[in-house]
Amino acid sequence: MAERSADAKQFKRILSAIRKLKTFLGQVYRDICLKDAGNADVEARFARLLGLVKRLLAQQLKDKKRMPTLPTFRPHCHEPTGSV
Repeated sequence: MAERSADAKQFKRILSAIRKLKTFLGQVYRDICLKDAGNADVEARFARLLGLVKRLLAQQLKDKKRMPTLPTFRPHCHEPTGSV
């Protein structure tokens, strides 16, 4: 959603979309942390991902050491498409 707005130079819309996504991510992060509070196996398994999420939520827009974009999963479609 933010990528399309960036191409059109609509930066207020980008910031709004990022704020909304960070809110959703923060809710999911807090929910996971509360549910796996005592389970060492789950904490060990998701330690790397939860660390990335914590770092992403803590960074500000103009930080010098911002995290680069996270890799996204894009399924490979075998159908021919006319447009992206």
